[in-house]
Amino acid sequence: MGLVNQDGSALVEQSELGLKASKRQAEFQYIIDTLKRHNGHRNNTAQALGMTTRALRYKLVQMREEGIDIEQILSQSGHAA
Repeated sequence: MGLVNQDGSALVEQSELGLKASKRQAEFQYIIDTLKRHNGHRNNTAQALGMTTRALRYKLVQMREEGIDIEQILSQSGHAA
């Protein structure tokens, strides 16, 4: 049995969920920063990230599903593609 909070909930499970969310958010931020650095160009961004453009498109879809408006972020920073 894992560690348990005072309310009886599993501490380990909560921290694992938090870690996964933190890693996902860090990954999304890294992608956004790289998109900005490459002026919104998907091909150059994918190459800089060491992934295919297809993999980048998949990540962008995941980001949109989480409510991140990539086009708005890029247009606000003057890097719209």
